[in-house]
Amino acid sequence: MDMKEEHMKRLNEKTGVPFKFGDTREDGHQFDYYEKTRMKKNGFYGEVWRSEKNLEKERLRKSGNTKRMTEKVKNVIDKIKIGDLSFLDDLPEKIRAEVEKIGVIKCNGCIICDHKNPKHLDFHHRIKTSKDFSIGDSWKTSFQQFLKIYREMFKCDVYCAHHHRDKEAA
Repeated sequence: MDMKEEHMKRLNEKTGVPFKFGDTREDGHQFDYYEKTRMKKNGFYGEVWRSEKNLEKERLRKSGNTKRMTEKVKNVIDKIKIGDLSFLDDLPEKIRAEVEKIGVIKCNGCIICDHKNPKHLDFHHRIKTSKDFSIGDSWKTSFQQFLKIYREMFKCDVYCAHHHRDKEAA
């Protein structure tokens, strides 16, 4: 954070530093965040303070958004596993343009037995040393995360769970 931005945040009188999430004021409200798009007349960013109940509601709302986004990203990845190119239609325009620039992955289920249930399909890195991370264990909470996963998919083949276990054991 640069110095100019730092000076636009009102300081907590107790700590002498800008407020941080969870700081509590005298009336029991807790600090949530600075509204950087709303400048007050005193030259400071707007502040969002919430009652304990409303802070919890907001936390639950945000976690619901995360769950919905995770589901969207997982559905796109499932379509890629089975070669359903309609996954491109499910991407935001900016992400789709990036995917098309990288190149469209063409999978078609398990490369050994043609199994097509995406819930039973795994990505297997052709060359273990090229593996930057495990696709199955990666965060899938945004389409920016999806782009990282998508780049990793180019290093992989798709196998059903049975053939993937055989491949790993070899």
